[in-house]
Amino acid sequence: FWYCLVQSLSMKKSIIILSVLCISLVVAKYDRMNPRVVPNGTHITKQEKGFISYRFPNGTTSTFAPPADFYDDMLLGRTRKNVEDPDGWRSSAWSWGTNYTYFAASFTVPQAPSDTNGQCLFFFPSTQAEGGNLGDILQPVLQYNCNGHQGWTMASWYGANNQYTQSDSVSVNPGDAITGAIILSGDVWYIESFPLNNNNALTVLTLQNDPSLLNAQNTAQVALEVYGVSECDMYPSSSTIEWTGLALQDGGDWVTPNWGPSNNPTDCGVSTSCSSSTDCVTQ
Repeated sequence: FWYCLVQSLSMKKSIIILSVLCISLVVAKYDRMNPRVVPNGTHITKQEKGFISYRFPNGTTSTFAPPADFYDDMLLGRTRKNVEDPDGWRSSAWSWGTNYTYFAASFTVPQAPSDTNGQCLFFFPSTQAEGGNLGDILQPVLQYNCNGHQGWTMASWYGANNQYTQSDSVSVNPGDAITGAIILSGDVWYIESFPLNNNNALTVLTLQNDPSLLNAQNTAQVALEVYGVSECDMYPSSSTIEWTGLALQDGGDWVTPNWGPSNNPTDCGVSTSCSSSTDCVTQ
């Protein structure tokens, strides 16, 4: 898009003369399949008008503008929803609250798919502010063959204003037991993943909690999101992700969630169901 500055103002024979300098700005779109990748331990601050600032572990900082179509959405008062196509969220379970401040879920890395022909798979627990891609979403993500990485990896993600940021990916292996957690501590969110029963983080992003800019996290999910899946054997060979030890706080108080499934039709019959407030399965 074009950014224009009024450079000077003068009067000649009752005619106002404006000198205008217009500069073409290229603003990259960091979507789900092309996220902005930052080092683990990066601190994120959401700013006004869709800008995102980063403080990196080495102390340097950087600020990025939103994609151009963010302004179209703001002016038209619209948000983009997931469309019914083969890509996107395929299966999930949801809990609705008021202001979730803690969510943790444990899972085991499954076997790799037998067909690895270019698909990208995301499994994750998350909290999200309702409002489509303009809402905030916090996710520790198990991913397969995504964004230039082969095999299973973990990364911490933050998305808002139709922009996505992920931490550096860390390789994990089938059979690894992992806990993903989203925690508000003081005025900072922690989006983390850990080996089960181990406090040494695999991945972490922190996010400044400014209530005037950061929407309340009023939903929680465990979900499967896919891209490029055309055959059933492009899903994991073990066909099952068990989500265990699900734990939620709403406004700082422990709650017992009532998980509701949300499954988009697939030829492979993939679905998510929950047997209790603490246990769900995607299969």
